[in-house]
Amino acid sequence: MNTIINFADKTQKSLVLKEKRCENSLIYTLCVSEFEGKAVENIDLMPGFLTANEGDEGYAIIPSGNTGTLLCGFNDKKDGVHTSSGAVMNCFGFRKNGTAYLAICRGCENDLRTRFEVKNGTYSLYAHYEFDGTVPYEDISVEFINLGDADYSAMARRYREYQMKERGCVPIKERAKVQPELSKNVDSVEIRIRLAWKPAPSPYAVQTLENEPEMHVAMTFDEVYDLCLKLKSSGVEKAEICLVGWNMKGHDGRWPQCFPVEEQLGGEEKLRELIKNVRALGYSIVGHTNHRDMYKIAETWSDDDVAVKRDGNLHEHPIYWSGGQPYVACPDASVRFAKDILPKTAELGFEGIHYIDVLTVLPLHRCHSKIHPASTGDTAKAYGEIQKISKELFGGFGSEGPYDFAAKDLDYVLYTSFNLIDDKPALCDEIIPFWQLVYHGIILFNPGTETVNYVVKKPCNRLKFLEFGGRPVAYVYSKFLANHDYEVDWMGSEDLTCNTDAETERSVKAIKQMYDEYAALSHLQYEFMESHNKVSDGVYKTVYSDGTVITVDYNNETYTVE
Repeated sequence: MNTIINFADKTQKSLVLKEKRCENSLIYTLCVSEFEGKAVENIDLMPGFLTANEGDEGYAIIPSGNTGTLLCGFNDKKDGVHTSSGAVMNCFGFRKNGTAYLAICRGCENDLRTRFEVKNGTYSLYAHYEFDGTVPYEDISVEFINLGDADYSAMARRYREYQMKERGCVPIKERAKVQPELSKNVDSVEIRIRLAWKPAPSPYAVQTLENEPEMHVAMTFDEVYDLCLKLKSSGVEKAEICLVGWNMKGHDGRWPQCFPVEEQLGGEEKLRELIKNVRALGYSIVGHTNHRDMYKIAETWSDDDVAVKRDGNLHEHPIYWSGGQPYVACPDASVRFAKDILPKTAELGFEGIHYIDVLTVLPLHRCHSKIHPASTGDTAKAYGEIQKISKELFGGFGSEGPYDFAAKDLDYVLYTSFNLIDDKPALCDEIIPFWQLVYHGIILFNPGTETVNYVVKKPCNRLKFLEFGGRPVAYVYSKFLANHDYEVDWMGSEDLTCNTDAETERSVKAIKQMYDEYAALSHLQYEFMESHNKVSDGVYKTVYSDGTVITVDYNNETYTVE
């Protein structure tokens, strides 16, 4: 194993790590002592045997945050480099000429990026770690497991085994016995309702009480109950309602300020009434909170709570949301916010898989503050504490994305990637359900942004939902960006709305269709996804642990269930 350490002072150190041989695997370890206490920019751990020449049989497997998992063959590719967007999974895979390897990375896992490089007909795959001028906080090791003549499904099954044996992941089948809200939601369609919001992006970076834009109200609490009655009457027996924007000034209104409950929607009394009535219908109902983002308009704002970047400035998000310029909370502050807000939110009566925005969808950040510094490992521990608080108070925890650090206590993912269908990276041949092969039967999930509200989208969106084994998400008023540079909202230009009786009827019909289609397949959420393969161009087969086989045909826009 060749290792290159690039220090922050522009010096470099090269090492050849010794290998430890185990049964069918090699383990290479880089000890903290090798960093000599010096700040590090990045580290490359490059195994010479994960290389191939153009024309070799096989592929590289690269889990990536924005696009899902990439399968990259060794077939006439232009020179280039693909670096994964973050440590979505602490592993990668490689198959060449009949031999497959799964690499499992331990230590400083949240700083991992997987890098695939093509240069002059040579294809290389290796672990790349980004430390942003900090000292790595623990030893790093990479285990390369020889799986023999195996495919990516076998790699995923082996990583699933690791997650259950070493990282504490427990199958839904077992957790459901002791976690009633999870059991209830296995058969439920998720219905997110965006109640109110200010313009996004905000016309002002810093909102004040004087310039704060007017909030648009899409649905009041009374109107939500009317919709739930219509859903129940239509035959939607099992659902979880997630209220987005019930808090002060709506969706992304004034985080970390949450209370008082937004008066324009009906206020706290009406919200308590809604929760009670929805639960009486047999539905779960939860709220949407955010303990990572901060806006200066919040009454609770303090510079001291914001994570600090390497240059000493406060850590801001580049896009203005409804509350203005978002800032990223230091992880200790995130825990403090959650400990204050979540018990008050639960006391309103919410029960179910509580949704906390953003927490699991982005690479974990660090804080360079001299007063409250934090590594990515510290952030993972802080977010893990928030997950546990959510499960204890509400009965479950859900969030926006699929990052590995959260897998042990993650019950539900809003979407596992952003671009499953239309945005394949240059070096990629296929987007494959590698994450789904690992976590189906362990975490409930919707496959991607394109599969939100899939019944009102193209036929290929439904097929992708089925191919990747999802639990359906209906999102009422999902489309909300305005005056922006994006061509469409990231969940699509199609939407479910309730502005008129006709729109409400259309939305209820769409949700009922998703519910009915899912009812025939929801039992599979208790099963592992055992294999996935390409049968022919445009035809894919997914096999589950109970023997169920789902085949999707994108050419004819059809699917079969055996």
